[in-house]
Amino acid sequence: AGARRFSEAIAVLEKNLAKHPDERQLSELLLRIRNDAEQHSRNEAIRKICEEARSSIEGGDPAKAVGLLSAASAKYPSQPELMAALTRAQEALSVRQRAEAIESAKRNARQALQSGNFDDALQVVAETAKIHGLSADFQRLREQIVAAKTTWERDQFIGTTARQCEQWWREGRFQEALKGVEAALQKYPDAPALTDLARALRADWERRQRGEAVRRVLADARARLDDEPAKAIDLLRAANTRFPGEAELESALASAEETLRAVERAKASERFAAEANAYLVQNEFHRALDALDR
Repeated sequence: AGARRFSEAIAVLEKNLAKHPDERQLSELLLRIRNDAEQHSRNEAIRKICEEARSSIEGGDPAKAVGLLSAASAKYPSQPELMAALTRAQEALSVRQRAEAIESAKRNARQALQSGNFDDALQVVAETAKIHGLSADFQRLREQIVAAKTTWERDQFIGTTARQCEQWWREGRFQEALKGVEAALQKYPDAPALTDLARALRADWERRQRGEAVRRVLADARARLDDEPAKAIDLLRAANTRFPGEAELESALASAEETLRAVERAKASERFAAEANAYLVQNEFHRALDALDR
């Protein structure tokens, strides 16, 4: 409507000026109205461009808005409305680009995390935070990566230690195996793989130590059995008390006790026979028979 009124006014003035070409006031008025019409046209073009740019920003395309406003600023330089709109569009574009960069960094960090590349994931987070700051969700992602790395390192350490100690165990290197497990338990006292292995190692070590002690007692008792059967029996009785349920010790004790009884019976028989012979020499036959009966 405004442009039409300007056109109509210019047409009227041009018609009158054609009739009265020397009328200076008409010329000046025509020039002024033409300038006003041009300014109106420029303002209307700027308004439409700003409106389109605002719609682009609201529609999620600030880059298009920046393009429109940059071209308009080149066409209509030093226009405050255009300059302000361009600044707003550039800020919106910067926000959009920052958000896209952060989302891209999150995807890359999560992908690295899923692949087990914890250091790469942390590097992505650190570089992005250096440029765009460490937002709350980025901080949570960083904590998630650190926690996953810590868990992985823990599992690796426990697994490696357990395998090494099991190898030493198979080789009979119990002290090294036990020391290795116990040192690892100082770091991770609640790790089932370590507590179970330590329990099994100690049980096997105690079983072997017990077996070795039993073998030493049996060897000592056998060495004493012929000359010192009573001492052999004392050793075996003490060992049975210390190591109850050991069939080999129980059998050895029963055998030693039977051997001692046999020796005592043989000695008694010899003593009674000598006593009977003494009575026979004295022709005391009845007493000799009594001695033999005993």
